[in-house]
Amino acid sequence: MDFFELLCRNQERNRAVEPAAKLSLQAQRLIAEDLGQSWNASRIARKLAVSREHLCKVFKAETNQTIHDYQKQKRLELAVELLTKTTLSCKEIMMRCGFGSYSSFYRTVCRCYGRAPELFRYGGQPQLPGN
Repeated sequence: MDFFELLCRNQERNRAVEPAAKLSLQAQRLIAEDLGQSWNASRIARKLAVSREHLCKVFKAETNQTIHDYQKQKRLELAVELLTKTTLSCKEIMMRCGFGSYSSFYRTVCRCYGRAPELFRYGGQPQLPGN
């Protein structure tokens, strides 16, 4: 059982599994299970058998993020982890994390962390703005 699954189970127990919280956690789990997939709101809503509008409203209320922003954050967290803890190439990491191109990966990492992906190999793990 991974950390995310433990976190979800703990949150579910602590909230007495409110329907909105459960829906949000299910969406988070889908995204986390395969960050390489393009999980847009419509696709997740179909998978969870709810309307896109309802899912977006609930997800934003529960996480204070849009589905797109949440997925991007999780992709970046995974990318930094892989950059700092593995010897995978940046292109391999980009593909595993679901970025469409290396230039998109590079720009996103630079925008969020203020340095190029390659520099994580030498400098350790940064903090996302606001953390």
